Amino acid sequence: RDRFTLNPEVSFLTAAFTYSNDRLYINDFQPSDDNPVDDQVASATHKISQTRIQLNLLGQYLVRDVKLNPYVFGGPSVGYLFSSSFDGLTHFENRYEIAGQVDNTANYEPLNFSMIAGGGIKYIMGSIYLNADVRFQYGLFNIVNGASPTQQTPENITLARSYGYVDNDFSIHQAMFHIGIIYPY
Repeated sequence: RDRFTLNPEVSFLTAAFTYSNDRLYINDFQPSDDNPVDDQVASATHKISQTRIQLNLLGQYLVRDVKLNPYVFGGPSVGYLFSSSFDGLTHFENRYEIAGQVDNTANYEPLNFSMIAGGGIKYIMGSIYLNADVRFQYGLFNIVNGASPTQQTPENITLARSYGYVDNDFSIHQAMFHIGIIYPY
């Protein structure tokens, strides 16, 4: 058998990350005799959830060719964003809170490029393989659409004024544990 194989993958992914800040200052004035109130503080917990389809073009090398096959792999990946939603909660000290969901898909680039590397094992069961691997995905570019978070859309106005949130530039880096079935052809 060949030790090197091309291993393309198509995946449907959901991913989420949480932003949390327990000391969000909502004004910056200094206390004085006329205004003895200290800076007012709010806490914020926001979750951003995204769905994408991803195509991975991986090369795989079998370390040993036995019934339990260890392997290493790597290659490029491209993902297409279907949707992104912001689920926010801002609690203003002992007064009130604002909670809600905002569609923020327009704030992110539709295409996301990254590199994947990892290793795992394949177990031969008749004509199929059961596999498990650990992989690290390193995002190559900023996924935030440069102009969108600062545009005065109704969604961005809500994010900034109600939740005190504006996207920072970032790329996605993630570690994954993957279990699957391989049908060779």
